[in-house]
Amino acid sequence: MSTHPLARLQSLAATQYGLVSLAQAERSGVSPSQIKRLVAAGLLDRPYRGVLRLVAVSETWEQAVSAALLAGGDESVASHRAAARLHRLEGSESWPVEIVVPRGGRPRGLDVRVRESTDLEEGDITRRQGLRVTTPTRTLVDLGASVGPTAVEVALDDALRRRLTTPAMLRETIERVEGRGRAGPRVIRDLLDERDELAGLTDTGFETRLRRLLRRAGLPQPVAQVVVRDELGRFVMRLDFAYPEVRVGIEADSERWHTGMQRFHADRTKRATAESLGWTILAFTHRHVVREPTFVADTVARTLATRTQAEHASVSGASRPELTHVA
Repeated sequence: MSTHPLARLQSLAATQYGLVSLAQAERSGVSPSQIKRLVAAGLLDRPYRGVLRLVAVSETWEQAVSAALLAGGDESVASHRAAARLHRLEGSESWPVEIVVPRGGRPRGLDVRVRESTDLEEGDITRRQGLRVTTPTRTLVDLGASVGPTAVEVALDDALRRRLTTPAMLRETIERVEGRGRAGPRVIRDLLDERDELAGLTDTGFETRLRRLLRRAGLPQPVAQVVVRDELGRFVMRLDFAYPEVRVGIEADSERWHTGMQRFHADRTKRATAESLGWTILAFTHRHVVREPTFVADTVARTLATRTQAEHASVSGASRPELTHVA
């Protein structure tokens, strides 16, 4: 290793986003006076007490997490919103730095959210992007202490789709850590209890929000991921949600996926075919769900009432299209 102090620090910082702790620097043989000279020369700065940053290295969100962990000590762990973002759970793209430290080990002077814990076990900790972070399971159990139930639900569905955790793993962790006044375990437990009554997972966080809206409006729970086939059993389309008994389908018309003329044309062809087979297809955009929830709920309620009346009045013996629920 080079004897030049800056080169030694660069070597240490290579896997820590351009950061080293003061203790690491001193163990590598860089003296306090050498550090002081490098700071004075503008080659180093001190984002937190006991933490040094190479000024030449670009500042990133991951660097901010690394700095907080170095300041928090060897047992500090990225948690809650920061952990969700490191695991790339849906909805967490802009969430801030948040760490957990052992009880009584809170560092001074940090401009990030720091929590203390006495029940974090080694099995709750993993690594992402070189950073100590709570596992997806522990992250979801904790997350309700930082964000609302809708955001937790979006992250939960994403984690389950990607097989980052399982309901059984989540419930086991809840039983181990929940206690009086802790919001996180309570939020995820309630969401899991709701899922015991549901069929299927949604494909996107947008669909999760739509399902939650319908549930809050007191509407019957739709079936997720229903495949419509024609009289010959040929695939027509898969509906995000449906009330098969009255042939009402609901589509989450997300701008993220429904873009481009070819995709737009194909979607409209599928919907027209389904409607020719007796289905009513309701399509809602992200703006509808977020800004006009009453419109969405009223439209679904009104359509269900109309179709229920029509189904009861019908005397036709014609067979209906085949329906397949995709788990």
